[in-house]
Amino acid sequence: MAALIMVIYLAFFFFLSIAYPLEDLVDILQVSIYFGMMMPVYSAIAILFYRAYQKIDPVDLSRRAFLIVSMAWFLLAISSMFLGLIWLRYPAFDIMILVLQAVAWGLILYSMITGKVTTRAGSIEHTKEPLLYCPVCRNEIEKSWNLCPICGAPLKDDTLIYDNDTRVY
Repeated sequence: MAALIMVIYLAFFFFLSIAYPLEDLVDILQVSIYFGMMMPVYSAIAILFYRAYQKIDPVDLSRRAFLIVSMAWFLLAISSMFLGLIWLRYPAFDIMILVLQAVAWGLILYSMITGKVTTRAGSIEHTKEPLLYCPVCRNEIEKSWNLCPICGAPLKDDTLIYDNDTRVY
């Protein structure tokens, strides 16, 4: 796979050296750096984040942050492609490219902040008291009750069944 990528890069640089005259060497280097190196790297990062997004459980709160990061890296890949191809040729496109990059980096920062918030919210959600069930009728009960309101069984701390049914006290 690495050899195939190297051949593609060599063909790309060979094409650039033929397509542009030697006087435009700076342009060739700029195009090759942004279009030939930055765009594939940004695209690979975007694909990796999107794959991680697909593997996360749909009820997980941090899932949206992965999707936003993936979209931001795709925006950076697109902007680096245009940056290499038309930079300093059309001022309006230069401004649009810079705005696109600013939006992409802003989305990455936003998702970092919201990702931490959702992770904290998820950890707070998981630290709640476990649900308790009656050992006789399996009705949900509160720890302070002495008798089950459904079957009337006496409830002691050593007979309560917790939410995963594996810990019996």
